[in-house]
Amino acid sequence: MASSRSNNLERAKWRSKCREKLSEHIRNNLGIPIEPMQVRLITGVDDSYTWKVLPEKTHLFEKHLSKHSIGAYMELCRGVGISFEAVLAVGSSQRKPEESADTKLSFTAKIQDLQTENIELNNQLNEWRNQAVRKSELRRLAEDRASHLKIDNQQLQQDIQKLALVVDYLRGITIKSSQEVNKVLEKVKPELHFFSRQDMS
Repeated sequence: MASSRSNNLERAKWRSKCREKLSEHIRNNLGIPIEPMQVRLITGVDDSYTWKVLPEKTHLFEKHLSKHSIGAYMELCRGVGISFEAVLAVGSSQRKPEESADTKLSFTAKIQDLQTENIELNNQLNEWRNQAVRKSELRRLAEDRASHLKIDNQQLQQDIQKLALVVDYLRGITIKSSQEVNKVLEKVKPELHFFSRQDMS
């Protein structure tokens, strides 16, 4: 029985601490003065605030504050402003105070900053990717051109070798023809000499 009473006292202590922390958060974040005993996790249409909660913490906002366990109170105390925060309710006549350092550090602001940064990084990534694709395409075209030039060069080398063979062949024929002509001239020379003597006489 004493253990049960001790647990109830401990639970009441954590509930009170949790209410105070949530009340302070609402006041600092939204400028709404609210008594700790008036703080609600499940807000209604008459409340000027509501909660913006990360998906993994939504279970904490499905029960009234008075129905939670010590573990849930601890979780709420640790998560306020980090995994959930108070925001103005839709249609609330309450004006949000000037943005303070605390507001700027709220997880919603952090998420928005990260989303903006993520968009910028995605844009940069797409730009780099497009540049890489363009460079890759240019490299591929250059490699294709180099490959064609190499093939053309090989073809030219083969043509030069063929022409060199033809030149050698023709040179050989020219030399042989020249030798044949010289032989013929040598044979004909005495006869030409004989005819030229006769003409002179």
